[in-house]
Amino acid sequence: MNFFQLGQFFRFYRTAVTKYQLHSPFVFDLSVALLEDDRWYYAFRDVELVRRKMLDSDVGVEVLDLGSGGAGASGVQKRRVRQIARL
Repeated sequence: MNFFQLGQFFRFYRTAVTKYQLHSPFVFDLSVALLEDDRWYYAFRDVELVRRKMLDSDVGVEVLDLGSGGAGASGVQKRRVRQIARL
């Protein structure tokens, strides 16, 4: 695949708005299976309990932000666990 075709491929998927614009049957089936699956799994209950504990936590941690939102030159921020769990 040459660079032009690769660029066209990424441009198409960047601008695709709905799942119906996915022409590959595999990618369409995968998107339907992942995005429209509303089944409840047994592990969801355990994950939700851990999330609730994190939302109630007052523990502080240092987070290294490698993006543009870093605090100062070092990029290290102090954040609470509840702030991270809320994201």
